[in-house]
Amino acid sequence: MAVDFTTNHADANVSKLLATNYGGHIYNVTLSSDTDNGNIIKRGNYNTFDNYLEANANTFNGIVRGKAADGNWYVEVLADLGFDALLVYNVPDNGYDSPKAIAGEKRFYMQAGDVARAHQLYAGDIFEVSELGFEGNLNNLNAGVSITAIGNKKLVIA
Repeated sequence: MAVDFTTNHADANVSKLLATNYGGHIYNVTLSSDTDNGNIIKRGNYNTFDNYLEANANTFNGIVRGKAADGNWYVEVLADLGFDALLVYNVPDNGYDSPKAIAGEKRFYMQAGDVARAHQLYAGDIFEVSELGFEGNLNNLNAGVSITAIGNKKLVIA
């Protein structure tokens, strides 16, 4: 992972995904462009042992359920998404413990060429993503908003 001390990046939490509890797949995907935690990609062509190339995700089937105490948004997946929409999440670690301005998760991202962990999403999965993980009309970002598209690896709010 890379650290950017000048720009904030999306951050996420994946603790309520089937894939994080040994019930689903987590793929190693080589990224084609810079990517934040909480971004959505598609599993592309097989690259090499235990590695796939990134492809562009376009569709999603989910709903915003509410705002978490940390300011992130809860997103629930409403249907199994197969290889068409994988949630990117690598554990942030840059060697800094403080100050939070340096060590905060919003400073982390993955660079093009990095290998990311991409979690397959299943109906009933819930993940957190910060506002920077959304695109579109952010004034409409509220509980109950449906998400049916991906743009620039972000969840699109109509």
